[in-house]
Amino acid sequence: MARAKAEQFADAAFIEHDLKSAYALLSQSMRKDLSFDQFSDLVSKMHPAQFPDAVNATEYEPLMGQKGMNIYLFGQTRSEKFYYRFFMEGTGDTDYTVGGLWRNDGPYPPSNMRKRL
Repeated sequence: MARAKAEQFADAAFIEHDLKSAYALLSQSMRKDLSFDQFSDLVSKMHPAQFPDAVNATEYEPLMGQKGMNIYLFGQTRSEKFYYRFFMEGTGDTDYTVGGLWRNDGPYPPSNMRKRL
């Protein structure tokens, strides 16, 4: 479920450029701390040159003691690769929302807790 929600967010924000729909998929706490304009600016700064053609979740990482997990995603164009990490807030029972998002220049360092999807 977290994978599907992460990919739904990535598609809305990075592929379709539907920032209003993507903003609605953020966790309540993230929307409280980040206005829509700040969110739009963040997405723009994450993609100074271009956006990916597609984004797919590749791995997940449970976070012990937290109600949530990290989802790692990968996207690319002919000339650029995109590595993302989303903190997906919630549980299988409560649903998941994006509680944090980051882009890295290269693959994220390996972790013993991370598992392939």
